[in-house]
Amino acid sequence: MIYIRSAIFYMLLALITLVVGACGLVTFITFNQKFISYVGCIWANIVLFCLKHVCNVQTKIAGLSNLPKAPFIIASKHQSAWETIFFLKQFIVPAFVLKKELLRIPVYGWYLPAMGMIYIDRGSKASIKTIKDQAAKLISNNRITIIFPEGTRIPYGEVAGYKAGIYSIHQASVETPVIPVALNSGKIWPKKSWLIQPGTITIKFLSAMPKGLSKTEFLSHLQDVVEKECSGL
Repeated sequence: MIYIRSAIFYMLLALITLVVGACGLVTFITFNQKFISYVGCIWANIVLFCLKHVCNVQTKIAGLSNLPKAPFIIASKHQSAWETIFFLKQFIVPAFVLKKELLRIPVYGWYLPAMGMIYIDRGSKASIKTIKDQAAKLISNNRITIIFPEGTRIPYGEVAGYKAGIYSIHQASVETPVIPVALNSGKIWPKKSWLIQPGTITIKFLSAMPKGLSKTEFLSHLQDVVEKECSGL
Protein backbone atom coordinates (compact mmCIF):
# COMPACT_ATOMS: atom_id res chain seq x y z
CA MET A 1 0.00 0.00 0.00
CA ILE A 2 2.87 2.40 0.77
CA TYR A 3 4.26 1.74 -2.72
CA ILE A 4 0.93 2.57 -4.35
CA ARG A 5 0.29 5.66 -2.22
CA SER A 6 3.81 6.98 -2.84
CA ALA A 7 3.54 6.41 -6.59
CA ILE A 8 0.18 8.19 -6.73
CA PHE A 9 1.58 11.13 -4.75
CA TYR A 10 4.56 11.60 -7.07
CA MET A 11 2.29 11.52 -10.13
CA LEU A 12 0.08 14.14 -8.50
CA LEU A 13 3.14 16.19 -7.54
CA ALA A 14 4.28 16.30 -11.17
CA LEU A 15 0.80 17.19 -12.39
CA ILE A 16 0.27 19.88 -9.75
CA THR A 17 3.66 21.44 -10.51
CA LEU A 18 2.95 21.57 -14.24
CA VAL A 19 -0.61 22.90 -13.94
CA VAL A 20 -0.07 25.45 -11.16
CA GLY A 21 3.31 26.46 -12.55
CA ALA A 22 1.98 26.97 -16.07
CA CYS A 23 -1.12 28.87 -14.93
CA GLY A 24 0.95 31.00 -12.59
CA LEU A 25 3.28 32.23 -15.32
CA VAL A 26 0.84 35.05 -16.00
CA THR A 27 1.94 36.61 -12.68
CA PHE A 28 5.40 37.20 -14.16
CA ILE A 29 4.07 40.19 -16.07
CA THR A 30 3.53 41.97 -12.75
CA PHE A 31 7.24 41.83 -11.80
CA ASN A 32 5.92 41.69 -8.23
CA GLN A 33 7.77 39.12 -6.10
CA LYS A 34 4.98 38.97 -3.52
CA PHE A 35 2.32 38.32 -6.15
CA ILE A 36 4.46 35.68 -7.88
CA SER A 37 5.16 34.05 -4.50
CA TYR A 38 1.44 33.46 -3.99
CA VAL A 39 1.69 30.89 -6.78
CA GLY A 40 4.29 29.05 -4.70
CA CYS A 41 2.01 29.23 -1.68
CA ILE A 42 -0.92 27.80 -3.63
CA TRP A 43 1.29 25.01 -4.98
CA ALA A 44 2.60 24.18 -1.49
CA ASN A 45 -0.89 24.03 0.01
CA ILE A 46 -2.10 21.62 -2.67
CA VAL A 47 1.00 19.42 -2.35
CA LEU A 48 0.68 19.20 1.43
CA PHE A 49 -3.03 18.43 1.07
CA CYS A 50 -2.16 15.52 -1.23
CA LEU A 51 0.60 14.37 1.10
CA LYS A 52 -1.89 14.26 3.95
CA HIS A 53 -4.77 12.57 2.16
CA VAL A 54 -2.83 10.25 -0.15
CA CYS A 55 0.12 9.26 2.03
CA ASN A 56 -1.48 9.88 5.44
CA VAL A 57 1.26 12.32 6.51
CA GLN A 58 0.16 14.61 9.33
CA THR A 59 1.90 17.79 10.49
CA LYS A 60 2.57 18.92 14.05
CA ILE A 61 3.87 22.45 14.57
CA ALA A 62 5.44 23.49 17.90
CA GLY A 63 7.03 26.71 19.11
CA LEU A 64 5.09 29.20 17.01
CA SER A 65 5.24 31.59 19.96
CA ASN A 66 9.00 31.81 19.38
CA LEU A 67 8.47 33.49 16.00
CA PRO A 68 8.94 37.26 16.24
CA LYS A 69 7.50 39.84 13.89
CA ALA A 70 9.15 39.80 10.44
CA PRO A 71 11.85 40.12 9.39
CA PHE A 72 13.66 37.18 10.92
CA ILE A 73 16.01 34.42 9.80
CA ILE A 74 15.14 30.72 9.86
CA ALA A 75 18.06 28.30 10.36
CA SER A 76 16.48 24.91 9.76
CA LYS A 77 17.49 21.28 9.85
CA HIS A 78 17.12 19.82 6.35
CA GLN A 79 16.12 16.17 6.02
CA SER A 80 13.71 16.04 3.08
CA ALA A 81 11.84 18.03 0.46
CA TRP A 82 8.98 18.47 2.93
CA GLU A 83 10.35 21.51 4.77
CA THR A 84 10.89 23.54 1.60
CA ILE A 85 7.23 22.97 0.75
CA PHE A 86 6.07 23.66 4.31
CA PHE A 87 7.91 27.00 4.58
CA LEU A 88 6.34 28.19 1.31
CA LYS A 89 2.94 27.54 2.88
CA GLN A 90 3.75 28.83 6.37
CA PHE A 91 5.31 32.19 5.53
CA ILE A 92 4.38 35.01 3.18
CA VAL A 93 7.05 35.53 0.52
CA PRO A 94 9.91 33.67 2.22
CA ALA A 95 13.35 33.86 0.62
CA PHE A 96 15.39 30.65 0.56
CA VAL A 97 19.14 30.28 0.21
CA LEU A 98 19.32 27.64 -2.53
CA LYS A 99 21.95 25.94 -4.65
CA LYS A 100 22.20 27.25 -8.20
CA GLU A 101 21.54 23.80 -9.68
CA LEU A 102 17.85 24.09 -8.73
CA LEU A 103 17.40 26.75 -11.42
CA ARG A 104 17.66 23.96 -14.01
CA ILE A 105 14.47 22.22 -12.84
CA PRO A 106 11.68 22.86 -15.37
CA VAL A 107 8.82 25.06 -14.10
CA TYR A 108 9.99 24.97 -10.45
CA GLY A 109 13.33 26.52 -11.34
CA TRP A 110 11.69 29.30 -13.36
CA TYR A 111 10.06 30.71 -10.25
CA LEU A 112 13.13 30.90 -8.00
CA PRO A 113 14.71 34.10 -9.36
CA ALA A 114 11.27 35.65 -9.93
CA MET A 115 10.44 35.10 -6.24
CA GLY A 116 13.69 36.73 -5.11
CA MET A 117 15.45 33.62 -3.82
CA ILE A 118 19.17 33.64 -3.00
CA TYR A 119 20.75 31.07 -5.29
CA ILE A 120 24.46 30.41 -4.92
CA ASP A 121 27.21 28.62 -6.78
CA ARG A 122 28.75 26.38 -4.12
CA GLY A 123 31.95 26.14 -6.11
CA SER A 124 32.48 29.89 -6.13
CA LYS A 125 34.60 31.70 -3.56
CA ALA A 126 32.28 34.67 -3.89
CA SER A 127 29.29 32.72 -2.54
CA ILE A 128 29.60 33.94 1.07
CA LYS A 129 29.72 37.59 -0.02
CA THR A 130 26.76 36.96 -2.34
CA ILE A 131 24.73 35.48 0.50
CA LYS A 132 25.55 38.37 2.82
CA ASP A 133 24.77 41.12 0.30
CA GLN A 134 21.50 39.60 -0.90
CA ALA A 135 20.37 38.72 2.62
CA ALA A 136 20.91 42.30 3.78
CA LYS A 137 18.71 43.54 0.95
CA LEU A 138 15.96 41.02 1.67
CA ILE A 139 15.94 41.73 5.39
CA SER A 140 15.73 45.48 4.73
CA ASN A 141 12.62 44.69 2.66
CA ASN A 142 11.06 42.86 5.62
CA ARG A 143 11.51 39.41 4.05
CA ILE A 144 11.82 36.20 6.07
CA THR A 145 15.06 34.49 5.04
CA ILE A 146 15.44 30.71 5.24
CA ILE A 147 18.69 28.79 5.15
CA PHE A 148 19.60 25.16 5.76
CA PRO A 149 22.97 25.44 7.59
CA GLU A 150 24.11 21.94 6.63
CA GLY A 151 23.84 22.89 2.97
CA THR A 152 22.00 19.79 1.82
CA ARG A 153 19.51 17.17 2.99
CA ILE A 154 20.87 14.96 5.76
CA PRO A 155 19.28 11.57 6.53
CA TYR A 156 17.24 11.31 9.72
CA GLY A 157 19.48 10.69 12.74
CA GLU A 158 22.64 11.94 11.03
CA VAL A 159 24.54 15.19 11.53
CA ALA A 160 26.73 17.20 9.16
CA GLY A 161 28.85 20.21 9.99
CA TYR A 162 26.98 23.51 9.97
CA LYS A 163 28.45 25.81 7.31
CA ALA A 164 29.35 29.48 7.62
CA GLY A 165 26.57 30.78 5.36
CA ILE A 166 24.14 31.19 8.25
CA TYR A 167 26.67 33.27 10.17
CA SER A 168 27.17 35.51 7.13
CA ILE A 169 23.43 36.12 6.95
CA HIS A 170 23.41 36.88 10.67
CA GLN A 171 26.25 39.36 10.16
CA ALA A 172 24.30 41.05 7.39
CA SER A 173 21.84 42.22 10.06
CA VAL A 174 22.97 41.36 13.59
CA GLU A 175 19.79 42.74 15.16
CA THR A 176 17.55 40.43 13.14
CA PRO A 177 16.50 37.36 15.18
CA VAL A 178 17.81 33.97 14.06
CA ILE A 179 15.31 31.20 14.80
CA PRO A 180 16.68 27.62 14.93
CA VAL A 181 14.29 24.95 13.64
CA ALA A 182 14.26 21.24 14.47
CA LEU A 183 12.23 18.60 12.62
CA ASN A 184 11.95 14.91 11.83
CA SER A 185 10.76 14.97 8.20
CA GLY A 186 13.47 12.51 7.13
CA LYS A 187 11.77 9.87 9.24
CA ILE A 188 8.66 10.10 7.04
CA TRP A 189 10.00 11.24 3.66
CA PRO A 190 13.61 9.93 3.57
CA LYS A 191 16.31 11.40 1.36
CA LYS A 192 17.47 8.05 -0.02
CA SER A 193 14.08 6.48 -0.65
CA TRP A 194 11.12 7.38 -2.85
CA LEU A 195 8.73 5.76 -0.39
CA ILE A 196 6.79 8.09 1.88
CA GLN A 197 5.88 6.56 5.23
CA PRO A 198 2.57 7.33 6.96
CA GLY A 199 3.00 9.22 10.22
CA THR A 200 3.45 12.68 11.72
CA ILE A 201 6.13 15.17 10.76
CA THR A 202 6.95 17.42 13.69
CA ILE A 203 8.56 20.80 13.18
CA LYS A 204 9.62 22.90 16.14
CA PHE A 205 10.58 26.59 16.15
CA LEU A 206 13.12 27.18 18.93
CA SER A 207 14.10 30.27 20.90
CA ALA A 208 16.06 32.92 19.04
CA MET A 209 19.84 32.62 19.00
CA PRO A 210 21.76 34.70 21.59
CA LYS A 211 23.38 37.83 20.23
CA GLY A 212 27.05 38.77 20.37
CA LEU A 213 28.47 35.30 19.70
CA SER A 214 31.64 34.76 17.70
CA LYS A 215 31.45 32.72 14.51
CA THR A 216 32.64 29.55 16.26
CA GLU A 217 30.32 30.08 19.22
CA PHE A 218 27.37 30.84 16.95
CA LEU A 219 27.74 27.74 14.77
CA SER A 220 28.42 25.51 17.77
CA HIS A 221 25.40 26.77 19.71
CA LEU A 222 23.12 26.53 16.68
CA GLN A 223 24.14 22.96 15.96
CA ASP A 224 23.84 21.94 19.61
CA VAL A 225 20.30 23.26 20.11
CA VAL A 226 18.96 22.01 16.78
CA GLU A 227 20.46 18.53 16.99
CA LYS A 228 19.40 18.12 20.61
CA GLU A 229 15.80 18.88 19.71
CA CYS A 230 15.91 16.71 16.59
CA SER A 231 17.12 13.73 18.60
CA GLY A 232 13.92 13.87 20.65
CA LEU A 233 11.54 14.01 17.69
